[in-house]
Parts: sequence; structure tokens; C-alpha cells
Amino acid sequence: MEQETSPSNSWLVYTQCNDLMMLQAEIISRLRYQLHEKKYVISQVDYNEVLKQLETERYNHSQTKSNLINESEKLHFSQGEVEMLKQQLDREKATFEKAFGLLNSKTLEETSKADDLLSKCTALEALCNKKDEEIAHAKSMIKSLEKKMERLKAEHKLEKEELTVRMQQEVYMAKRQIEAEKKSLRHKHK
Repeated sequence: MEQETSPSNSWLVYTQCNDLMMLQAEIISRLRYQLHEKKYVISQVDYNEVLKQLETERYNHSQTKSNLINESEKLHFSQGEVEMLKQQLDREKATFEKAFGLLNSKTLEETSKADDLLSKCTALEALCNKKDEEIAHAKSMIKSLEKKMERLKAEHKLEKEELTVRMQQEVYMAKRQIEAEKKSLRHKHK
């Protein structure tokens, strides 16, 4: 039984990959903008949004891989059909020269379909590899931003502790000065 492969399935996979690539490019652009414009300040909301978008991209990427597997199965099925047709032609060649011509054209058509599917699968594999690289880059950027956030938290904590110590010193100095002034006033009144 022959299974027809629909060009719309390949187009769907292609458009999904294209949409995923555009979304990743937008996210990377936003992250670069934030790095250049906001310097060292990353809000938790932005961070969570980037993580959510990454999960969405991962889901879309898994859908694309699933579509690639489906297209690969169709390719293997078509290749199997082509092979069966070639064997049938060999068996019937001696007695069915006319039928051989018709089956040969059918074989060429199926081979063309298989070649088209192979080309599409190759293009999808390349696109998936590119998306894998983009996801790895996005993960790297997220890790870099997390390290930066931790460093900024540590710096903030240190500044806070320094301010606390400075305030305590100023309070202590103010108390000492008040006590000294009181002593000075007492000695003047005596």
C-alpha cells in the first residue's frame, strides 16, 4: 500500500523551523539590548520571561524534530517502494516489455519523490542543527547572566554591610561627640 507524502507537511515543518529561528533571533536581540542598555541590571521578571521563552523554544524544537522523524519515515517508506518496484521490473522484464516502460516511469516518479524528500530532510536536519546551536548559545547567555546576577547580589550585599558599618561608626562618633560636648559644658558650668 502506497503512502502519499504531502508537500504541506514539509512546508509546515519548514515554517515551524523558520518561526522558531525568528523567535530565537528576537530573544537574542532582546538579551543583547538588555546587556548593552541596562548594564548589570537584570530583573527577575525578564529572567523568568527568557526562561519561559527558552522552554517554548525547546518545545517547538522537539515538535520540529518529531516532524523530521515523520518525514524521514516517509522517505524510508518511499525508498522501500522504489526498491520493490525495481525488483518487480527485473522479474517481469522478459515477458512484459510494454509494462516495463510504464513501471519504469513510475519508478522514476517515486525516485524523484524520494529525492525531494531526502532534500527536504537534509534541509530540516541542517535547520535543526542550527537551532541546537542557537539553543546552546541561549543557554550559555543565560548562565552568563545568572553568574552576573550572583556577582551583583554579592556586591550589593557587601555594599549594604559597608553602609551598615559606616552608619554604626557615625552613630558611635555622634554619641561620643555629644558626650564630649556634655562633659565640656559641665566643666564650663562648674
